Amino acid sequence: MTVTIEKLFFDGNGRVPNSRLPLLIYRNVVRWDVPAMEAIMRQNKWIPSWHAHHGMWPRHHFHCEAHEIICVTKGTHIGKFGGHNGKQAQLNAGDVIVIPAGVGHCGLQISEDLNLTGGFHDGFGVVDFRMGFPEEYAELCQRARQVPILDYDPFFGVDGPLARIWRDADRGIRREEAETFNASQLSTLA
Repeated sequence: MTVTIEKLFFDGNGRVPNSRLPLLIYRNVVRWDVPAMEAIMRQNKWIPSWHAHHGMWPRHHFHCEAHEIICVTKGTHIGKFGGHNGKQAQLNAGDVIVIPAGVGHCGLQISEDLNLTGGFHDGFGVVDFRMGFPEEYAELCQRARQVPILDYDPFFGVDGPLARIWRDADRGIRREEAETFNASQLSTLA
């Protein structure tokens, strides 16, 4: 079995900072029940802090002080990422999206049976909820850029794919093609 990680890069647009770091979509990564998945996330320094049945907030927004993770544990969710001119993506049960600080996101459509688990990396959480006002743009770009690149991948552990992909992007290396990883590399409960 494999896990595919898709990468979406978004440039700032004068309202939404977006990020030099790509948004990551892990396809078919959730292979545990929700309590075990959350334990794996915690072990890897990602803290689940909310659950929802109604999807992402249905207006374009972003957080400039934390990277966010959203796990689809049941159902289907369609979202738009990168702001008004961004890209649409469908997330199915088993998929996970990691949204870098500053990247816009918006819920568009959900299935009736949707279950989400979301959270943030250890030591961070949402203290800001931004709508993209032009007068804040420069300041929020700077604040989002200051959120550190992480050493822990939420499901592969220390120095997993997230750390490598984001460090490469930080050095200006933009590999947009999806990457495939062996599921045997996924973290197990300690």
